[in-house]
Amino acid sequence: MIHAAALFRGINYTATAVGIAVAISCNYVLLNMLGFNQGELHVRSLLAAPLEILLATGLMIVVISPFLELASLYPGSPGVRTYTKKSLGEMPSMLVTFSYLGILLLIAGIESSLLLSILTSFIPAPTALTLLALTLVSVIVINLLGIQSSERFQRAATALLWFGSMALCWLAYLYSPVQSISNVLPVPSEPETSSVFVVWLQQLSLHNVALGIFLFIGIELAATTVRQPSDLHRILPRATLAAVTLIAVLYTSMAFVLPVIAQPQQTSDNALLWFSSALASHHWTFIALFLLILALLTSFNAGLRGASRMVYMLGREGRLSRRMTRLGSDGITPVNAVAAVGLLALLSSLATITLDLTRLLSELAAAIICVVYAALLIASCRNIQRKQLVPEFFNSSVPLSLRWLLAALFLMLGGVSVFQLMRDTAGSILVATIVIGLISLTCFSTSRADLQPAINNQSN
Repeated sequence: MIHAAALFRGINYTATAVGIAVAISCNYVLLNMLGFNQGELHVRSLLAAPLEILLATGLMIVVISPFLELASLYPGSPGVRTYTKKSLGEMPSMLVTFSYLGILLLIAGIESSLLLSILTSFIPAPTALTLLALTLVSVIVINLLGIQSSERFQRAATALLWFGSMALCWLAYLYSPVQSISNVLPVPSEPETSSVFVVWLQQLSLHNVALGIFLFIGIELAATTVRQPSDLHRILPRATLAAVTLIAVLYTSMAFVLPVIAQPQQTSDNALLWFSSALASHHWTFIALFLLILALLTSFNAGLRGASRMVYMLGREGRLSRRMTRLGSDGITPVNAVAAVGLLALLSSLATITLDLTRLLSELAAAIICVVYAALLIASCRNIQRKQLVPEFFNSSVPLSLRWLLAALFLMLGGVSVFQLMRDTAGSILVATIVIGLISLTCFSTSRADLQPAINNQSN
């Protein structure tokens, strides 16, 4: 019975970790990594994108260990804010926290914009908009009903989405009329001096590696759902490693199959629709649409759960209104925080759809998540230097020097992505707006907390 209960909790952690990663936005980012843009086919290489995904996978397998170590120091905490508060100081910690919250809100906008764009190609725009709104509101209602309802939904929906996406991917490969790998392999300009493998390596891109990191976004949220500290020792690390493996298998498979089945006339911004069109049957298209709606549900549900817990903690600290600390009838669900984050997510969706910011926001989110991961690695380094560890829970075997090196690498990946984004005017304006907004919000929350020391003392 104990083993069955532990397995059940491990499945919950894995479902939470995979929830955001198997999202519509990640499918969109994957197509950008492969070079599919606006109906034009620019495949850099059959193996360049899979290699970039595998590089991102290797990085995530290494860095997730220090993240779990941070979770062991603060069992049951809502995540980024608690992990960085003592190690980085108040202002940097708040900046990282609001950056992470911003990512979750950006993803809600990106997901909504992409799904609406897909739905309007099949049904009238008013109907598509109504369906999108009902989908988002239903997730908010599920979370308001309580944590248990949200966990059951996340578990079932994530499993169905992962297996459905994998099945659609490989069915498209097996039954597609186009399976010529030679059509997408690069042709070396100097075949007598450059091997195909060298050409593949030359086509690897740091920006695309950062986008590959984005494919694993939300993997760290599993640690925020732990309610039994003993799970931090074995169950959570195994569940998180399983989640990384599942994500890597899914997107590596997609990155391999897509160039093989691609047709130049295909214009969709989503990999699942490419697979369904390769199968040349309408019922596969309906299955793909169902999986896409499910993807929005799982990513929005996981993001809403994680973000609302952070907002609740900021309310307890006095950084945000104390109204955010109100709990539901179950004594666990922060209902006001859920409602507030849900409303902000709806506004993010509206802004992204109205201003058509999908591509820019997806690249910006990839840059920010790399910087956030770098901050978490620096926090873990500071903890080692201060010898702040918990021997009875989980301690990472990643050496200190490697952690500093990885932190520098993630900062570089984030910087490369920002530079790539700022090559056009719209991207520069967006980056400047987000940076100014984050700094202003950090300063406001810090000054608010200084005026309410009693609230901070109560939360400590």
